[in-house]
Formats: sequence, C-alpha cells, structure tokens
Amino acid sequence: VEKDMASLPEEFKCTLCDSVLVNATSMPCCKANFCDKCIRKKLLATKFNCPACKKTEVSPDSLIPNRELRAQIDQVRRRK
Repeated sequence: VEKDMASLPEEFKCTLCDSVLVNATSMPCCKANFCDKCIRKKLLATKFNCPACKKTEVSPDSLIPNRELRAQIDQVRRRK
C-alpha cells in the first residue's frame, strides 16, 4: 500500500494524517481537503480553526463532502 501512495497525486493525500484521503472533505473557507475524521478531530482540538488557511470559527457542520475527489480516489484504487 505504501508503494501505491507514492504514485498518487498530492491532492489525494491528507496533510493531517499523511495518508490517502478517506471520505475526502473540503473546508468551506479555503476548499482544502482532508479526511472527514481527521478534520473533525482537528477542528475540535483547535477550537474550530482551519489548519490550512487559519480561519477561525469553522463549524464541523459546514464541512463539504468532496464527492468528486472521493470518486477519483475510488477509481484509482480500483485500477491498482
């Protein structure tokens, strides 16, 4: 699996856990993508500050499921 990671585009990786995005989720403020679980945990730990653009008071309820990116990742996984 690690070898597959190296060949994946950077936008398929979560900068919080450094793995392939699981349930890719976009930030409403800057459109940065993270694993859904990772970003929810990070928002709670940082009093709702975006780790990408540092915007404050970002509600976990405002996170946007990135369905297009999820589909792209699934497609690449099926090819491997």
